[in-house]
Amino acid sequence: MAIYWDDDFEAPTNLVNWGTENQGATIVLTNQVAFTGTQSVRGDYSSLITGSGPSIYRGYPATTDVWARFYYRLSTGFQASSSWTKVLFFTTTASPAQPTWWLTIGPSKELNIHGQSLFDSGITEIFFQNIAPTVLFVDNRWYCIEVHLRDNTAGQANSLLEIYIDGVLKALHQNRQWAGPGHFYNFTNIYQERGIGSAWWDRVAFSNT
Repeated sequence: MAIYWDDDFEAPTNLVNWGTENQGATIVLTNQVAFTGTQSVRGDYSSLITGSGPSIYRGYPATTDVWARFYYRLSTGFQASSSWTKVLFFTTTASPAQPTWWLTIGPSKELNIHGQSLFDSGITEIFFQNIAPTVLFVDNRWYCIEVHLRDNTAGQANSLLEIYIDGVLKALHQNRQWAGPGHFYNFTNIYQERGIGSAWWDRVAFSNT
């Protein structure tokens, strides 16, 4: 069991451990607001429909059992997209790369996750909060989001997906065979795509515990 990293985006490290993809000036280090310390990462969303938005990415050791924890905040009047506002990406350098997972916000600002090209179904599926009441994000408030993804054992339907918001379990989906042989996770992207307004990420951590 290991904590791979816990990034607070503070000086002197700032964003030195993160790469960029499709990057303009829309994902930036800022001292505007922070959950801890003085700095966070801000993404400025400018379209409800445009795809292939910018991201910053960071790797971690390959694992079939990954935990992510981060703090997330929306600006005043933030509009989430009916085509899903992207928040965080779970991906891999494995071949084949599927499944990958997009943590997203729906049009009512409800958090959910998309499993892309799942092994057992061959399609992309949306996994919603299934433990009432559904949390709808409000603006100008930090939320602690934790996601746990555990791949199934090869050939067995024993996968696990958990999402916690502010320490409360809000989504539990399990006993699927969504990962094929050789699949693992080892990359994440902070992803800014589809929305109107700004969002902030802070204290992003990845581990296998």
